Amino acid sequence: MATLLHVSDHHLGRMTGRVSRAPDHDASFQETVEIARQLRPDLVIDTGDLFDSLRPATEEMHRAIDWLQQMAGLSQMVVVVRGNHESEELFRLFQRLLGEHSKIRFCDRARRPDEGGIVDVPCRDGEQRIRVAPLPFVHANRVISEVGFRSEVWLSAYARRIAELEAMLLAGLRDGYDPGRDSLVLAAHLHVQGGRFGSSERPLHVVDAYACDPLDLPRVDYAGFGHLHQPQPLPGGVPGAFAGSPFSLDFGEAGEQKSCVLVELTPGQPAVISRVPLTRARPLLRVSGSLEELARLGPETHGAILQVSVRSELPVGHLGARVQELFPDCEVAEVLETGGPVPLSPVSAPAEVDRGFPEMLDAYLAQTGAADAAGIRGCFDQLLEAVTEGRPLALPEAEALDRLAGTG
Repeated sequence: MATLLHVSDHHLGRMTGRVSRAPDHDASFQETVEIARQLRPDLVIDTGDLFDSLRPATEEMHRAIDWLQQMAGLSQMVVVVRGNHESEELFRLFQRLLGEHSKIRFCDRARRPDEGGIVDVPCRDGEQRIRVAPLPFVHANRVISEVGFRSEVWLSAYARRIAELEAMLLAGLRDGYDPGRDSLVLAAHLHVQGGRFGSSERPLHVVDAYACDPLDLPRVDYAGFGHLHQPQPLPGGVPGAFAGSPFSLDFGEAGEQKSCVLVELTPGQPAVISRVPLTRARPLLRVSGSLEELARLGPETHGAILQVSVRSELPVGHLGARVQELFPDCEVAEVLETGGPVPLSPVSAPAEVDRGFPEMLDAYLAQTGAADAAGIRGCFDQLLEAVTEGRPLALPEAEALDRLAGTG
């Protein structure tokens, strides 16, 4: 039997309000190292968004590499799939620095099977093998010429393009497949239709335009997905899961039980999938009441990150400092001041998902009655995608302005 440990969506560099989550990353990393030390998995997969931004701070890169090296020392291989928050160029640089013989494999983009698109992992017992097809995040307007798609295929619907890519990877997994020793694994960072998402994912990339069809998922022994932060089974009947984030990233996830996924793989038998709870990161709590009521809260807030709503009929001077004094062993991410008779109670309902930049622009254009709203929105979409993908962009409109300025 081979074992696989699946983690995802750490978002190193994340802030919750004004509170850094670095201590929580340290706690969850240490917890997963201890889990790996106990289980000794053959393979560890991280299915994306290890970092929260395209250009992470040096401290976060050190934190990530230190953790990955510890996990690699406790397993046969660690496969890291790029997510929508991350840079292809940075992943390529990491792999170049680590070298081709490293036990850590950074997967920057989808590749053809004959160009390194399939990763073979020999298991400890010397008999089994895990064959992994990494599928990093794919932008909806990104033409992947490297994998050799026909233009008419690539210009079709996003879900169909992803299905073509998954079929190509499945064919690569089955090329040389030995049913007596091999287990097939897909490691992807994508949104799947029917998956549940909360308030901490990037809104632009969890809409239908970025969803793949669960009926098109390749029939593998295990499909490990990242991108959605709620731990959940994979829709569509394929054995697999969204690992989810290792701890609550914002107050919309408060109270969720976070975990990593343990998969036991035996050739010719269904995978055994279970969850290993992750509990060491600080909890997120919402509390509300008057200053007097808040002062009476018990030890349930100890060590938590708080969002505090203060009920007061009159403005309170230095409110943030006064609230922090009430909770000396907590970090206060946000303080809200409200009026009226609101009873003291923890808030457990998920927060409404914030509107994304495109929706806010649409609302602004409608309010101002812009003459060419469609054209403005088109330019904005191109700019936003270029920023998200970390690539330069030249708009015809800007070039025309440059030419006009040059003739002045």
